[in-house]
Amino acid sequence: MANYPVWKDVKVETATSQDSVDYSISVDGSTIFNGKTYRMPGSSKANIYINRIVRDYLSAKIDFNRTAKVQPQDKYLRAFTLNLVSAGIKSTNYNIYNDYGYEDGEIKDNAINILSRPLSNIVDHRQIAFCTFADLSSATSHDIEVESQKKGVTLASSISGKCKTFTVNTNIIGDTITVTDVMAGNILASYEVRETCADYCLYYLNAHGGFDHLLIKGNSLRTDDFKRVEITRDVDNTTLQHGRQSVSVEIQPKWKLYTDHLTDAQWALTHHLLGSTQVFLHDFATDDIIPVVITANSAEYRTYANQGKKKSYLTIDVEAASKRMRK
Repeated sequence: MANYPVWKDVKVETATSQDSVDYSISVDGSTIFNGKTYRMPGSSKANIYINRIVRDYLSAKIDFNRTAKVQPQDKYLRAFTLNLVSAGIKSTNYNIYNDYGYEDGEIKDNAINILSRPLSNIVDHRQIAFCTFADLSSATSHDIEVESQKKGVTLASSISGKCKTFTVNTNIIGDTITVTDVMAGNILASYEVRETCADYCLYYLNAHGGFDHLLIKGNSLRTDDFKRVEITRDVDNTTLQHGRQSVSVEIQPKWKLYTDHLTDAQWALTHHLLGSTQVFLHDFATDDIIPVVITANSAEYRTYANQGKKKSYLTIDVEAASKRMRK
C-alpha cells in the first residue's frame, strides 16, 4: 500500500448521479469523521481530499524525556479507512504520514528514512544527540542501532515501528555516533562529538517529523520582561510604607541567540527550525532544558551570493513557553 505525506493532496474521486455522497473516515477502529461531499455542477464525480481531514490525527511531537534512549512517535504514520456510502459501503485504506516538507521525493516511500536534517553533524559532548527514523517499508521488522565507535558499545537499539527518535546523552560516549540499519548493513547517519564553545543548543522538530539540534556558537543574551500588578494606598509620608507596591510580577524569559557563519546549505535548512512547532533550549551552564517558542515571523534564505559575497549568521529570538511568577 502506498504511503502519502500529509502535505500532499490525496484526492478521492467517486462517480455519482446524486447531488452528494455520504462518507466516514476511521482510524484504529474508531470513526473520526462523518461527512458529505457534493458533486460540482456539470461534473459526474464528487471529490474528497482525505489528507486535509485527517491531519489533526497525525503528530510527530514527543513527550521529551532526557533519560529515555528511544522515544516513539506512534502517530507519525497511521492507516485511515475511507468508507463511501453508495449502494452499500466501499472501504479503502490510506497510509498517511506527518511530513510537511513540501518536497517530492525527500522522504522515500517503502523505505527506512532518516527524518533528521541537522544543520551540522557536529555535536557537543554536553548536549543530547537526536536521530529520528521512520519505517515506511513493507518489511516486518528492522533493527536500528546507535553505537559509539570509540567504545564499541551499543547505546540503543530498537525494532522499527512507524517512527522513533533516538536521544543519546553524548557525555557517556566516544568521539563518534553511528546509526545503522542492522538488517541491511547500511549506515544511516553519523555524528562527530567535539568540545565546542557553545553556551546553548536548540533542539527542534523539523518539517519532515524528525528532531534536530543547532549549537549556538555565537553570542547570546538573556532578557527577562516583567509585567507588574500594583496597588496604591494612602500612607503616612513620615513612615517607610509603600504608597505604591507590586503585589505580583509575571516574568517572561527571552533569549537572543546568534549562530556562527552559515553555509548556503545550512541556510537552506534554517526554515526547519524557524517554523518548528516544538523547540527546546538547552542551557549548558545550568544543564537546564527549557521549552521555548521562536518569535520570528519570517525566514530568510540567504546565500553567499545574495549577501554581497559575504558570510552571514542567523539571529534567533526565543522566549520561554511558560511564564514565571513572583508574589
